[in-house]
Amino acid sequence: MDDKAERNSGKKKTVSACDVEALKKCLEEHKGDYIKCQSQIEAFKSSCSLKKPSDSHPADSSYKDFIGTEGVFKFIFYAPEVYMTPDESSMVVSERQKHIFIKLGVLLVYKIIALVKAIGFRSLENLPKYCQPFSSFIMPASRTSVQLPVFDVSKSITPSSISSLSLACKEWGFFHIINHGISKDLYTKLRFLSYQLFSLPYELKLKAGPTSNTKTYTPHFIASPFFESLCVSGPDFRASAQSSVEALLNKPNSEFCEVLREYGGKMRSLSKKITEILLMCLGEDFEREFKSEFSKCEGYVRINNYSPPESRMMGKDVEGLGMHTDMSCLTIVYQDDVGGLQVRSKDGKWLDIDPCEETLVVNIGDLLHAWSNGKLRSSEHRVILKESTNRFSLAFFWCFEDNKVIFAPDEVVGDELRSYKPFLCSDYLRFRENSERGKFEKVGFTVKDFAGIGG
Repeated sequence: MDDKAERNSGKKKTVSACDVEALKKCLEEHKGDYIKCQSQIEAFKSSCSLKKPSDSHPADSSYKDFIGTEGVFKFIFYAPEVYMTPDESSMVVSERQKHIFIKLGVLLVYKIIALVKAIGFRSLENLPKYCQPFSSFIMPASRTSVQLPVFDVSKSITPSSISSLSLACKEWGFFHIINHGISKDLYTKLRFLSYQLFSLPYELKLKAGPTSNTKTYTPHFIASPFFESLCVSGPDFRASAQSSVEALLNKPNSEFCEVLREYGGKMRSLSKKITEILLMCLGEDFEREFKSEFSKCEGYVRINNYSPPESRMMGKDVEGLGMHTDMSCLTIVYQDDVGGLQVRSKDGKWLDIDPCEETLVVNIGDLLHAWSNGKLRSSEHRVILKESTNRFSLAFFWCFEDNKVIFAPDEVVGDELRSYKPFLCSDYLRFRENSERGKFEKVGFTVKDFAGIGG
């Protein structure tokens, strides 16, 4: 009996355990990189009788807008047994689909849930209860902290402080700053106003989500089950905040917008100052010689809210945001006293960056790392959730303009070999956004993958 006749008869093929296990093994070996598992995918498609996406599928256009690339998720999500209820309020999963979920395990299930949520389905009640996506985020416990240097940005830079900063940027790519001009009152106010928005019903928050016109809200399950965020972009931070608020509340919130205007402006000034200091680390008079290279940089604020893990997970380190590097020149982070930020050392160990009152964390991003020919390190980092309470943080990303060609000047390269070929900033951002690993930031691609020269 052929496939068509079998479908017409109402019978369903059983999943070949061999094919499912082969795909699962390949994906685990390659960290979810489906491109390296094409033969296993084809075998999986064939054994499961999965059909390709079609324009008639009720979620097709939203799915394409959200993912924007081919992926393993298509072959699972578009199985014939997954369909919408007549009111399009929930997803129905057949017994055979549950079998596929069980076979594939948590590696893909949390990403399927992310997809379903992001395109606006309001109920996940019919997903199999025995799928436990959270377990894939439990990490080995880590209780060792790194002692990063602290720099007073209100004082003049001395040769000694430049030497210390240069060492920190080469070894860690992270350091602390104090006397930065951002008051505790401003942080308290911004946190309070942000929680009002994060406390909105899920359906309302999706009005600014990935498939909306605004696209400033990142819901849970995109980066991790515990992480959600709201993005506010410069140079007009007030207008950007206003567009998000109006999408979420259908009315203005002048206080939130004004606080973001003030915070964004202070962060812009602070970023310019830190950039000049970092140029001093690369060479004498470099801040004057190459300041113009950064004259068109702009920034955006990402307001992050981390939900606490379930009580059964407490006592373990749960990954709130997976390992990644930042797609920026530099990033300035405020983290509350809950903590959880970790940096990965050169020998692969995870070390805590403990929160310190009225102190901000600064880290080098991929763009400045490439521009400095790797002399300023862009380190992998992550967020671990250790307490049964919400974690709040603010990350300000200072970036080159999209049409900037990033190429380390000869004076910066010096006698070393070039580590990176020239590339357009927007091309790199597109590369990161279009890759499954980059998009979900579980094990993200870096600028070395995109523009690195040699091994």
